[in-house]
Amino acid sequence: MSVEIIGTLKLIGMELTKFDSPDYIDWAKFRARTNDTIYKDEINLIVELHAKYFKHKVYRPCTCNPKVYNKWIYDLNEIYNNGQD
Repeated sequence: MSVEIIGTLKLIGMELTKFDSPDYIDWAKFRARTNDTIYKDEINLIVELHAKYFKHKVYRPCTCNPKVYNKWIYDLNEIYNNGQD
């Protein structure tokens, strides 16, 4: 059993989730953008990647409340920070 310490979080026997190479590149492009508006193609990227890496069905929350999208972006940034496979 392996123990990996990340900050103060201990992961016991868990592998870090990493983006595959194409997704890593797509997310790097998303992170490099300079505006605060999220466009339809970017929403699709967020939705598709979150469903893929967090193993849930694809669904598009209402864009009237950015709370879910902000959380999903945070989640995907955490995976991005783990690097790529």
